[in-house]
Amino acid sequence: TITGVTAGEGLSGGGNTGAVTLRVDSAKIQKRVSGKCAVGSSIREIKADGTVVCGDKVKYEGNFNSTSDTVPESYLVVTGTPACHSGKRGSIVIMRPSGAGNQDALCFCGDIDGTYRWSCFNP
Repeated sequence: TITGVTAGEGLSGGGNTGAVTLRVDSAKIQKRVSGKCAVGSSIREIKADGTVVCGDKVKYEGNFNSTSDTVPESYLVVTGTPACHSGKRGSIVIMRPSGAGNQDALCFCGDIDGTYRWSCFNP
């Protein structure tokens, strides 16, 4: 004999008598992702109901001064725009650092030796 059903974290419903039902609380548990974005765009947001918000590919243009490390395809951006700081940590962009020729590079903002900088890698 069952004397009660209690809804745990992420569930709602339950009860002590009669037929009881448990439901997933979508305010706490995200539904399966059901959306997709077109080729060349990115997922900007996944909503609780599983739908997605798409965004355009971001490309920054600008003058970037860089120093090349021991691998010719890797560049450390030391100045330029957009700014890299703690609020941008983890950001990933496509840009063209100086010294990379006509090749775009995938760059991320991170703390490098106590200073926030863009690190860029050619594909």
